[in-house]
Amino acid sequence: MSDNLNSKTFAAHLHSSFRVPMAGGEPAQLELVEVADPNLSPALEQFSVYFVGPQALGQGTRRLEHDQMGSFDLFLVPVAAEGDKVRYEAAFSRFRQKQE
Repeated sequence: MSDNLNSKTFAAHLHSSFRVPMAGGEPAQLELVEVADPNLSPALEQFSVYFVGPQALGQGTRRLEHDQMGSFDLFLVPVAAEGDKVRYEAAFSRFRQKQE
């Protein structure tokens, strides 16, 4: 599913909540707070999405669940502390699909 995700898909769900299943407990909640789409290359699709959530997630591949977007895996990296929460980044960089 993550191959079908793009910056516009995420931007349509800005400030919505994503669930991250946690072993033996309630799912963690992440809020999508920013979509950065610098559009620097005609050959590459590059963008980042930023979430704010609990410190417990750390760095790694996580399953995200969203009511409209469904479930998909993203590699999240903690990039900044925001009070008692953490800002996480998921970066995308892939060749653009040629239009037929």
